[in-house]
Amino acid sequence: MQTSAASWAIGGFSQGGTCSIQLGSAHPNLFGGIFDISGQVAPKNGNLRQTIARGFGGSTAAYTAALPLTVLAAGAPYRDTVAVFVSGQLDAKYGAESDVVAAAARSAGMWVTRAISPGTAHDWHTVQWALRTQLGPIYRQLGVEGSAS
Repeated sequence: MQTSAASWAIGGFSQGGTCSIQLGSAHPNLFGGIFDISGQVAPKNGNLRQTIARGFGGSTAAYTAALPLTVLAAGAPYRDTVAVFVSGQLDAKYGAESDVVAAAARSAGMWVTRAISPGTAHDWHTVQWALRTQLGPIYRQLGVEGSAS
């Protein structure tokens, strides 16, 4: 079994994308690749007060510590992490958030690819496009032979 970070990646869509950048950047010793499709700048479960209460036991400090931008800044520099950020062309909200997180990941030293799925929104068409066309950097990081571009 492969145990090095260069053998493992984490990914997800929407809130799963948010989780992938949170966990991947918090644990670069475990994950060499991060695949964030339409993730968010911050976790959300209702409004901010509800999110902090439901997800972080009411602790604003715990919430702030878990924000992707906070985790990225704390873990920098990343020397061996590849991150791919994808959003749909018609997804104005999470597309803009993907831009922010991708820029922070790049500034933190990750090898970043930022891609836009043509004609799609915050939906499974974006996910399908991303999986068909944007896994190349992750495959290369993982050393997958015959990997896609």
